[in-house]
Amino acid sequence: MNNHIYVGNLRGGVSEEALIELFLPFGRVMKVIFPLGRDTGARRGFAFVTMGSSAEAAAALDAIGHPELDGRAVTLQRAETDSPGRMSKPAAIPVKMAACLRSATGRLPIDR
Repeated sequence: MNNHIYVGNLRGGVSEEALIELFLPFGRVMKVIFPLGRDTGARRGFAFVTMGSSAEAAAALDAIGHPELDGRAVTLQRAETDSPGRMSKPAAIPVKMAACLRSATGRLPIDR
């Protein structure tokens, strides 16, 4: 298990300090990363929080549940790691995949 947490559905104005404050009661917050859009340079609406250990990350995920930041419910999930030191968003949910497939092909494989 890793110690990285994906925090999704963030408003653009959420600060690093707000995320640190949210996770600090559960252990050491080593790093907060706000990925930026390649073309715009603006925040993309999610962040990665690196806790001191996988046990601290698990404790935070278990205890926090579904928090609100800046008046918006945010999503918390354990982040996946592509390679050492590189984090990625959790796998896409099937609903999004179905919508993409339908728009690309005009139908789903189960449509008749």
